[in-house]
Amino acid sequence: MESIQIGWFLQTWLLSAQVFSTREFSLLAVRRFLPRIAPWFTIVLIPLGFAFDGIHLHFHISIGIMGVLYTTVYVLRSEKWEPIAFATTIFLSLVGMNFWQYGNASRVWICAFLLVCLMVVISVILKRFRSAKGVTFASLISVLTELGFDVAWGNKFDAVVVAAMMAIMSGMYVEFRARHDRLVQETHEAVQYDVLTHALTRRGLASWLQETKARGQNEGIIAFCDLDNFKWINDTWGHEVGDRVLQEFVNRIRNGLRANDAVARFGGDEFQIWIPLQDASVAEQIVDRLHRLATEGEYPVLKKDEGLKIGVSIGWTYGPLNEETANQADYALLSAKKSGKNCIMKSSRCQELIRQNRRNEDPHLFWLTNIALSLWRESHYPFVLTDRDGRILVTNEAYEHLVGRTRDELRGAKPGMNSANKTPMKVYQSMWANLSHGKPWSGCLLNRREDGTEWWEVAELFPVVLSGQIVGYWGMVQELNNARFPHSTNRNNYSWHGEIEWAFQPIVDADSQTPIGYEALARPKWGSEFVGPDTFFRIAERFDFCSQADWDCLESLLKRLLELSWPNGNRLFLNVYAGTLRDTERIRNWLERLYKQHPRIICVFEILEHHVDSIDIHAWNQLQAEFPMIELAQDDFGVGEQDLMRLMTVKPDWIKLDRQWVTMAEQPESKELLYSIADWAASQDIRIIIEGIETLEQSQIYQRLGIQHQQGYFWSRPQKELPQLNYVNP
Repeated sequence: MESIQIGWFLQTWLLSAQVFSTREFSLLAVRRFLPRIAPWFTIVLIPLGFAFDGIHLHFHISIGIMGVLYTTVYVLRSEKWEPIAFATTIFLSLVGMNFWQYGNASRVWICAFLLVCLMVVISVILKRFRSAKGVTFASLISVLTELGFDVAWGNKFDAVVVAAMMAIMSGMYVEFRARHDRLVQETHEAVQYDVLTHALTRRGLASWLQETKARGQNEGIIAFCDLDNFKWINDTWGHEVGDRVLQEFVNRIRNGLRANDAVARFGGDEFQIWIPLQDASVAEQIVDRLHRLATEGEYPVLKKDEGLKIGVSIGWTYGPLNEETANQADYALLSAKKSGKNCIMKSSRCQELIRQNRRNEDPHLFWLTNIALSLWRESHYPFVLTDRDGRILVTNEAYEHLVGRTRDELRGAKPGMNSANKTPMKVYQSMWANLSHGKPWSGCLLNRREDGTEWWEVAELFPVVLSGQIVGYWGMVQELNNARFPHSTNRNNYSWHGEIEWAFQPIVDADSQTPIGYEALARPKWGSEFVGPDTFFRIAERFDFCSQADWDCLESLLKRLLELSWPNGNRLFLNVYAGTLRDTERIRNWLERLYKQHPRIICVFEILEHHVDSIDIHAWNQLQAEFPMIELAQDDFGVGEQDLMRLMTVKPDWIKLDRQWVTMAEQPESKELLYSIADWAASQDIRIIIEGIETLEQSQIYQRLGIQHQQGYFWSRPQKELPQLNYVNP
């Protein structure tokens, strides 16, 4: 009995080893060097090996073993035709072995008939169940068929046992190979396809190109694409929205491509499209259609069915599908981005533009270009030189770093390529009105870098005049936060080219819970977007037009007040620079117009604490004698130096405590100081306002300190119309 069991194990091991080793050798060696022969290697060699085992080693190889073998090959097949071919070779092998071993025609044809029926049943089962369940059913049916045949013919059950043991080993091999193939496929996809968008990677594109050339397709369209201002999308809406934009872009492009065309992602928002094509005449139509698909409508990437409008720059060319042609498309993309983005540029058109620009270059600028390069190379200030049409000729490294673009990107383009498309048109009209008449221009522009970040440019631009003719322009450009310009009389006529809107916030008597007045808060606009007051006045300070900024605000406020019905006896609080009050004639004229509109209004000029000491006291007293209903307030008291000394020099009607005092009032030492300030102010007939009150508790603390005039979100946020109070104690 023991020898019989050993025989079963040896026979199972030998037959299984033949199947597994033959298939693995076919995958590892034959497929690599002779891929077309690899399937036939398994289909022919395994049945021949089994026939050899049956004839010369006298193994009893019958229906059940062949059924298990067929199940294994069916599951692991790579081509649809392999099971049919393998079924044929198995059938011939079994028929040959049986004729050789038994010579009984009826037995042979019964075996053959049963094998054909078994393979049909296995095929049906595995076609429906490709999982381990299907393999188990098919193997079980094979073993049961063998058992029934052996019982019918009175055979020993050796073949049944071997078939059962082979079924177990084959099942284990099939499971291992399936997991291995899945891992290989996942690794292949990870290398060949971008995980986020499922576009091809660099390696995937290389494989696609190899397969395309193998099919004899060697020419076509190569298009390089770049999503405009993609970093701004990420920074503004978050990377999750940015990812959805990339996915939507690839989906749109795929809808315009054939199955054999390729779209590849080369990192970030850079994509390539490769389209094999024989007819060059339709290439431009195809690229135009792809651009429309990529840019029409909004990308549905935000919540609540909201979308983003996405621009796409495309550079393309037609020619051999190789690296040299791809470089031409890449250069065309660079030109498309220089030309203002969201456009299409063909490489041949790109070269023509370069030649045209060179033909149009003024020969007088040749020596100036070289001088500018020499002078500006080591400068820490950003400089730029353009020709008379505004095309950039020279930049230094500081300028390139500031705008976030390379010298090659900038040369030949116009500085407008940096624009965020938010600067009002009248700014450009003012700029060219000056420059075209040979006058310098100073001003600010709202720009956007290549990575999408927005920044304020403050610029000093000058015409280059040779022999009485303007041949170009040069300028020093800086970012607002770091700008440093020397004082210049050329900037005296600078004015804010945006609009100024207004909001009003009540100042409340907390004891009676009624407004005593409203602070007018400027809300400057640049084009269609609001600009923070800090940015507005920082621009004013950089260009030395603080007083002019005040007058722009005062004139705008006067127009706004015409539209309001101001409550009698309520104060109008407004911030001005101390220097504005020194222009007594102009301020007198403004007050006359104000009181003509609102005779009973009390106007309170708020001056920053570090500007109070620059007030002309004599002029202020004269103005107050002429207009008794004007008052003076020291703003942001307590955050600067020598506040008390200033109070002794200039005695205001109001003190506005900075919002930092709100949290400090909770400390015992601060409360004692506030008590002292409140007592001293009351003795000097100076009233106190605390800013930044946001809660009822804060309001009550200051009421207990004797400071009942309050301002903050607890009472009301700034609003376009005179607001109602949020809180009224019933």
